[in-house]
Amino acid sequence: MSLRMFDGWRILREIFMEIAERLLQLVIPKRCVYCGLIRDPLLERRRKLTFEGRKFHSDWVLCEQCQDLFAFESMNICRRCGRFLHNQEFIVDGCPSCEGRTFWFDRVIPLGPYRGNLRQAIFMMKKRSGIPLTETFARLFYVYRAFPLHSVRPDVILPIPMHPFYHFVRGTNDAQVLAQELGKLLHIPVNERILKCRKLRLAQRAVSMEEREKNVEGMFAPFRRSPDRSRWLGKRALLVDDVMTTGSTLNEASRILKQELGFADVTVLVLARARGESGRRSFYGTVVRPVSNHVEQEGSYAAYWKRRRAGNVKKGASLEDIQDQKKIRTFNSNRKRKKKSKESSSGKQKSKRKRKK
Repeated sequence: MSLRMFDGWRILREIFMEIAERLLQLVIPKRCVYCGLIRDPLLERRRKLTFEGRKFHSDWVLCEQCQDLFAFESMNICRRCGRFLHNQEFIVDGCPSCEGRTFWFDRVIPLGPYRGNLRQAIFMMKKRSGIPLTETFARLFYVYRAFPLHSVRPDVILPIPMHPFYHFVRGTNDAQVLAQELGKLLHIPVNERILKCRKLRLAQRAVSMEEREKNVEGMFAPFRRSPDRSRWLGKRALLVDDVMTTGSTLNEASRILKQELGFADVTVLVLARARGESGRRSFYGTVVRPVSNHVEQEGSYAAYWKRRRAGNVKKGASLEDIQDQKKIRTFNSNRKRKKKSKESSSGKQKSKRKRKK
């Protein structure tokens, strides 16, 4: 009898909890942080898979469509600089873009290319309201990059330090939030008192690609004036940041970690890997059009247009140039069609006006 009474109370409790959640959903609807879609928590509890058959995480702040959107599973990446390669391209030591460059870090583990939806999500993370989204992306990183993270076996996780002025202006440091959440998932200690940013410099996005290395010189230093080198001697560090473009900032931080603090291995973990100084398109997914700027980098659309106007496009052009030519032709043909349709519509309107007169 007591067991039946207990089951009855449990069923009533579940019914009342469901009614309370429904009322709360009417007053304060649960939304996806990225796309703003209204979510039904009761339906999400029963759902186990997303639309594309992946495991659905109901406790994340992303809906099932956005969880599929940010699923960066199998990607061909250069281990040395983190650049995204062709699916058929296989490189052991390094890709052509990182040849001749000296990196103080040993490897780069990116989540995805810095474009499209991931780029927009990183912009949202740079505000205080984007902290839940940053924590969710740390879990995405743990799900889709679990094997390289466990194979590295770091002893400590540290975020790239931010200057106190920028931290005051933004209100948050997304690299710090990302490192703390990854530390909880990997059960590795997070130490923010290893490095510090001692000089206020221009943001890297405001500096040209050639001047970025000079801009970060002397930017970082050990947190203490006389660091305990024996504490970190021979240790492995996991350096966390949001975006990597040329790698100048992360390279300078890795140099301090190895030279002045005695770390033996430094692994860089970034949410997004930008194109960097190459200015070429990313071969993963759709074609990336470079941001319109005054610098005509080799391999960009601006440089191609300049060569085309000068009449220097050779017959033995590369596959990228041929694809660009096709896109430009389709764009010009569409523009001509629109122009003709406008002219025909304006001509018809003029003829109608004359008839009325």
